[in-house]
Amino acid sequence: MPYPIAKLAYGLRCRLHDLATPGERYRIQIAAGTPSICPPLQPKEDGLSQISFKNGIVTWTDQWDSETKTIEFGTDNPVYCGCVFSFYNANAKDVASIPFSDYFIPTFDRICLNGCNLSASFFKKFAETDVFSNVKWFIITRNTNCEGSLNFADLLTAFPSVTYLNVHYNVPVDSTWMTDILKVNHEHLESISFTLTAQQAEFLTVDDFVHFLETEMKLRGKAFRMTIEIPHFAEKIKNLLDKLNEAKNNRVASGEYVKLCIRSGSRDYNITF
Repeated sequence: MPYPIAKLAYGLRCRLHDLATPGERYRIQIAAGTPSICPPLQPKEDGLSQISFKNGIVTWTDQWDSETKTIEFGTDNPVYCGCVFSFYNANAKDVASIPFSDYFIPTFDRICLNGCNLSASFFKKFAETDVFSNVKWFIITRNTNCEGSLNFADLLTAFPSVTYLNVHYNVPVDSTWMTDILKVNHEHLESISFTLTAQQAEFLTVDDFVHFLETEMKLRGKAFRMTIEIPHFAEKIKNLLDKLNEAKNNRVASGEYVKLCIRSGSRDYNITF
């Protein structure tokens, strides 16, 4: 049967402190409401603006003096918290090598991926820790996965609470992006922006697009904004929008649940469903 840790002798509770990782100590002390559960008090680096992984090294930047320091993982380390966690040129193996739960607490609300290998296994590694359970904002720049493009289902499965998803123009997405989004839980998603190639736009059918928009409208009781950039496609966007407007008038129920923006060059073409 379980034995109350608080009733252990002081020396044994100190020994528990020695055996636990910094993250475990912090969680135990927070759950108990007192550091005496496994003394001494587990220190915490608070008020951090950003933590970054680059070239196999994890660093943190203090929000007050902008000083960047390397995090050396050890048993006497503090736990770290922050708002933004940035990854540069990382792959699934890199993510697996970072002891997230042992040294970080789930205060992060934003992840930035820069030049990472955006594979299914890469995103699965993130889902193995609760450190990123509160992430709301996702920014992606460049994809070094030469064997595939970004799959929204992989990302949204690992981060179901994401509210804002910003995929920069130089990150290709799967041509199945509509079905990929619809087949996973994305009820918290309020805004998504990404780029389609001219070829992907060429094969974008109005029927499929309208079905996607109608499904989105049924899923949510709040506005959803989608921005799609299609470079070098301006001459055909008007025809696409005319067909969408016609479909909107004939088939789609009235409302303002989906705000669609199709961008080409310096022009924005907007339509609200």
